[in-house]
Amino acid sequence: MNLFLKILAAVAMIVIVIVGLSVSYYYVIFLPQQENTRIELQREKELADQAQQQETQTNAAILKQEAQSKAEEMRANQQALLDRCLLDAQRKFVSEGQALSTSAKSCDQKTGVARTACQEVHVEAFAKNDTDLQQDKNNCFKQYPQ
Repeated sequence: MNLFLKILAAVAMIVIVIVGLSVSYYYVIFLPQQENTRIELQREKELADQAQQQETQTNAAILKQEAQSKAEEMRANQQALLDRCLLDAQRKFVSEGQALSTSAKSCDQKTGVARTACQEVHVEAFAKNDTDLQQDKNNCFKQYPQ
């Protein structure tokens, strides 16, 4: 019986040591390692979130720059179209003015009432040409607003 008690005491001691080692392993090794893993995963998630946020900001900046470039290009195109329209109006004005000047010279060959009537017709034609120029310019500004 004495031997049985000694074996039982030895087995109990071994069981106590195994349980103690298991508890020690759990608190000393397993839990800290699990906490470190959790912290590392959280850190990786934060880094991924920061990278995503930075990428979003970069994409937004690129889109903004592209929009500004397009707007500037459109303004430049609009300005070029306006300039072209105004130039065409000015050319039309000059061309018609030259034609009127040429036909106005014929008034010099006339005398009296015919000369006065001819000059009045040409004065009205020159005034209409001026009005047409202003109207053409206004149409250009309406068609290509700045």
